[in-house]
Amino acid sequence: QEKRLLLAAEKLISTDLPVTDIALSCGFSSPSYFTKQFRQIQNVTPSKYRKNNGLTELTAGKKKL
Repeated sequence: QEKRLLLAAEKLISTDLPVTDIALSCGFSSPSYFTKQFRQIQNVTPSKYRKNNGLTELTAGKKKL
C-alpha cells in the first residue's frame, strides 16, 4: 500500500489528473479511502500535497505519466 501511495504522490505533482483518477489508477477502489490513507502517510490531503509541491497552471498538462 505504501508503494501505491508513493506512486500517487508522484502522479499528483507530475500530472494534472483529478485526484479521483489518480486514486483509481493506483489501485484504490474508493477515493475517500485513498484520501484517508494518503493523509495518514503525508499528513496532508492529496489536493494540498499537489498545491504545496508545485503543480501550477504553467506545468499542468506538460508532464503526463
